[in-house]
Amino acid sequence: MRADEGLFTDREEPLAAFDRLMSATASPARTLVYWGVSGQGKSSLLRHIRESPTGSRRCELIDLDQLLAVDPQSGELGRDLATVLVDSIARVLANWSAHPLLARRRYARFRSRVRAASAATPTYVNTHVQASDSSSVSGTSVHVDARQARGSVDRDVLTDELCRLARGLRRRRCVLMLDTSERLRLLTDATAGSSEHGDRQGGVGQWFASALLPRLLDEARGLRVVLAGREPVEYLPAHIVAERVELVEWTLEHTSQYLDSCGLDAQRLSRPVHTVCRGVPVWTALVAELARHGRDADEAVTPQWLAEAAAGRAAHEWLPNQFMRRLPREQRRVVMAAATLRSVTKEAVGILLEETQLSPEWYETLCGYSFMRLVQEPRGRPERRMHDLVRLAVLTYLDREEPSNRRALHEHAAAYFAARDSFLDEAYHRFATGDPTCVDAWRQRRRELERIGDTDEVVRLVEIVTAPEQAPHTFRHFPAMAASAALTGGSIALD
Repeated sequence: MRADEGLFTDREEPLAAFDRLMSATASPARTLVYWGVSGQGKSSLLRHIRESPTGSRRCELIDLDQLLAVDPQSGELGRDLATVLVDSIARVLANWSAHPLLARRRYARFRSRVRAASAATPTYVNTHVQASDSSSVSGTSVHVDARQARGSVDRDVLTDELCRLARGLRRRRCVLMLDTSERLRLLTDATAGSSEHGDRQGGVGQWFASALLPRLLDEARGLRVVLAGREPVEYLPAHIVAERVELVEWTLEHTSQYLDSCGLDAQRLSRPVHTVCRGVPVWTALVAELARHGRDADEAVTPQWLAEAAAGRAAHEWLPNQFMRRLPREQRRVVMAAATLRSVTKEAVGILLEETQLSPEWYETLCGYSFMRLVQEPRGRPERRMHDLVRLAVLTYLDREEPSNRRALHEHAAAYFAARDSFLDEAYHRFATGDPTCVDAWRQRRRELERIGDTDEVVRLVEIVTAPEQAPHTFRHFPAMAASAALTGGSIALD
């Protein structure tokens, strides 16, 4: 985990595993899996590797959590998640395998070949008509909208064309890192690439592990793949040699090193900080932020204060509240507005705050906090997000301490996204306040998507209802819709 002035701390074994991955002789593994519960610094570790001078010059990071944030109507190649995933990887491979001036042309050729191959592939649609009880069916017409049937690209086409692009790497040493890899298992796709007999393919994770990843590793012998998520990705085929490293809590020594790197009195604070944060990097970094703000405001963080503030509670139950209370007024408002948004932009936060009287550096200060993450969305654009644990804690604080402010922020956000015709974000913020404006449209969209078998879009709809920070409100205001969404999400995850 890294704070503003803090150095990268701990993770000697994970970094050693990466060194083995990059070595030609130290290990036969060409795939490395980092796993652990939220807050252990997996994303920070990947960013550290990508930015480290000891890493590969060709090292790119793709956050799979961004796949569900892609506007399904914006993709030229299709709307299924397998296509979005491959398109993201293709953009990276093109940049690696060609001079920068030629990379865009190579990527464009990839997209053109995929479109052409997809257009030449027939679409098969199974229809099943069954009579109920003792009735019979005769003379029934079945109408199929071919535009809806072709919602995705055949996965064999995606695999072939991506591997064609990968051959250009030859034996160049490259590292492809995929964050939040648990998404692979959860993201099923019922529409992608039906076979000649109409057989449905498995989920994105199964296809990625059994078909795409082995082919990529065969075509590009210098390629190394790093997966990071909450699960050890045990569904990889046996012939893919992978090393798995679990990220666990920091030791007392690591907490001390981190606090010292932040310019704090580690000798005095390390043990009490380690006790109240239990070695979880994200909470330790937040205490460091709090201590720096307290030092500037003559509200020192002392061992006695930590013990009294924590009072034996888990860090998420008290630490975000204390952090919010100690922030300067402007930054406190900025952090609350940023936490309201699923994806943070300067424009959106400014509109939520409804004023222009902010200091010139307000956004830079926000982005400098240790809990703000800079990720790359599938189309290659940078995007900022607040760490999930911290965001949930800040929203919980708003719900308990400032419910009127919470409602106002969500209402402003809903209006902002409605003006930009972003239904998912508009509905998310309306549901958070109990506003039923989008309920009927949500149900209609879900019925239509289930009818055409577009599981990807169903997942997106379900998540804006069942997300951890959202569920308490949707179950209170729209219990039937929330229960139905939760059942659907569970069935998709178990599919």
